Amino acid sequence: VGCCAGTCTHVWGYAQAIGRVFPEIERYLRTEIDFGKAYHVDTGAIDYRAEFHQVVAVDGQASCILRAYREHQMSRDTEYLRGIYPKVKGAMQYLIRQDANRDGILDGSQYNTLDTAWYGEIAWISSLYLAALRACEAMAHEMRDDAFAKECAALVQKGSKKMVKDLFNGEYFIHKVDAAHPESN
Repeated sequence: VGCCAGTCTHVWGYAQAIGRVFPEIERYLRTEIDFGKAYHVDTGAIDYRAEFHQVVAVDGQASCILRAYREHQMSRDTEYLRGIYPKVKGAMQYLIRQDANRDGILDGSQYNTLDTAWYGEIAWISSLYLAALRACEAMAHEMRDDAFAKECAALVQKGSKKMVKDLFNGEYFIHKVDAAHPESN
């Protein structure tokens, strides 16, 4: 309470216990806040603090998708997923548009939980993108949206290979800073 205004998708996306202990609360937050008040139907963007701050935190956007999948997995049937799937798909399509060259690694400005935009190839944030793609692939299969499932799977395959090839230095996954934005490291 009092930590941040709004639901802070970029902070709460890292919290997992509440979804297991109080799944009804989390389903409510996904339905009414993330894919409700904070969701932009025209773009699929999710404002990271709902009505309090209309900016997308890329890690928060991915986290909303991942938490929607978790909430579905915590449900007894597919009713919850059927109700939010079109918005989950829209949110995923928003992130896919941030992958300009469709190589499975995000590009451009990547505002995140550190309350700043980073630029370049960022293993941490792109790993959340890949996880969200994998979750969307699974949800798309359940919704019989096989074309979208296939699109997500192809991006995961490309991104996973590129992540290991270009962003693993032999010991750690790294952030390759965009030379046009050296301040973002």
